[in-house]
Amino acid sequence: MKESELEAAVIAAYKKRYNWKSVIVSAMTHNVAGGSLVVVDYIDEEDKEGDEACYATDPSNIRIFKTTAELTNYIQSRGSFREWIFTGQGVAATAFLICLISVIVLTMVQTKNQAALDALEKILILAAGFFFGNNAAGRRG
Repeated sequence: MKESELEAAVIAAYKKRYNWKSVIVSAMTHNVAGGSLVVVDYIDEEDKEGDEACYATDPSNIRIFKTTAELTNYIQSRGSFREWIFTGQGVAATAFLICLISVIVLTMVQTKNQAALDALEKILILAAGFFFGNNAAGRRG
């Protein structure tokens, strides 16, 4: 995404939402939870100056927030899954889902390879135990 395209799209989004006299992009930080954090300076109808921040993944997807707390919560929620998937619990959950789907598919096609099915079932049980065991330990500690 070109910075000039994003800047123009952010200005257009703010002008569409608010009836401000002036809107300029004063700062842009890329690669924040898969998007860009954009700060705009503005002058409103009453000639008061201010600034706001928004989040954009591309020029057609710009999210304007009413408060900084809303923006912070949104960015945190976007990054939390990416961080969680690489934890032990996330890897176990992924293995659990892959094995569960494999067992269901192999059961539906009535495979003759019982050893492969037994191995997948054991991995499924181990992954489920690790996933739910970590989940319970996290609630206790």
